[in-house]
Amino acid sequence: MNNVYELIKRVYIGGLEIYDSLGLFTTKEKANESKEYLEKYNPNEIYDILYRRVD
Repeated sequence: MNNVYELIKRVYIGGLEIYDSLGLFTTKEKANESKEYLEKYNPNEIYDILYRRVD
Protein backbone atom coordinates (compact mmCIF):
# COMPACT_ATOMS: atom_id res chain seq x y z
CA MET A 1 0.00 0.00 0.00
CA ASN A 2 1.32 3.42 -0.95
CA ASN A 3 0.39 6.91 0.11
CA VAL A 4 0.36 9.80 -2.33
CA TYR A 5 -0.30 13.51 -2.18
CA GLU A 6 -2.45 15.02 -4.89
CA LEU A 7 -2.01 18.67 -5.81
CA ILE A 8 -5.30 20.23 -6.86
CA LYS A 9 -6.60 23.59 -8.03
CA ARG A 10 -9.97 24.57 -6.57
CA VAL A 11 -12.38 26.27 -8.95
CA TYR A 12 -15.73 27.83 -8.10
CA ILE A 13 -18.30 27.90 -10.89
CA GLY A 14 -21.84 29.10 -10.26
CA GLY A 15 -21.61 28.38 -6.55
CA LEU A 16 -20.22 24.88 -7.07
CA GLU A 17 -16.76 23.87 -5.95
CA ILE A 18 -14.90 21.59 -8.32
CA TYR A 19 -11.25 20.72 -8.51
CA ASP A 20 -8.71 20.01 -11.17
CA SER A 21 -5.96 17.50 -10.39
CA LEU A 22 -2.48 18.83 -11.17
CA GLY A 23 -0.44 15.77 -10.26
CA LEU A 24 0.48 13.12 -7.71
CA PHE A 25 3.54 13.22 -5.46
CA THR A 26 5.12 10.58 -3.25
CA THR A 27 6.13 13.05 -0.54
CA LYS A 28 4.32 15.98 1.01
CA GLU A 29 7.48 18.09 0.65
CA LYS A 30 7.49 17.72 -3.14
CA ALA A 31 3.76 18.54 -3.29
CA ASN A 32 4.35 21.63 -1.12
CA GLU A 33 7.19 22.82 -3.37
CA SER A 34 4.92 22.69 -6.40
CA LYS A 35 2.04 24.33 -4.50
CA GLU A 36 4.27 27.21 -3.36
CA TYR A 37 5.60 27.69 -6.90
CA LEU A 38 2.10 27.84 -8.38
CA GLU A 39 0.83 30.20 -5.67
CA LYS A 40 3.75 32.53 -6.31
CA TYR A 41 2.96 32.89 -10.02
CA ASN A 42 -0.85 32.53 -9.81
CA PRO A 43 -1.83 34.42 -6.64
CA ASN A 44 -5.53 34.53 -7.54
CA GLU A 45 -5.86 30.73 -7.79
CA ILE A 46 -6.58 28.39 -4.86
CA TYR A 47 -4.36 25.31 -4.54
CA ASP A 48 -4.56 22.53 -2.00
CA ILE A 49 -2.98 19.17 -1.26
CA LEU A 50 -5.07 16.06 -0.69
CA TYR A 51 -3.73 12.96 1.04
CA ARG A 52 -4.61 9.71 -0.71
CA ARG A 53 -4.11 6.06 0.17
CA VAL A 54 -3.52 3.89 -2.85
CA ASP A 55 -3.82 0.11 -2.63
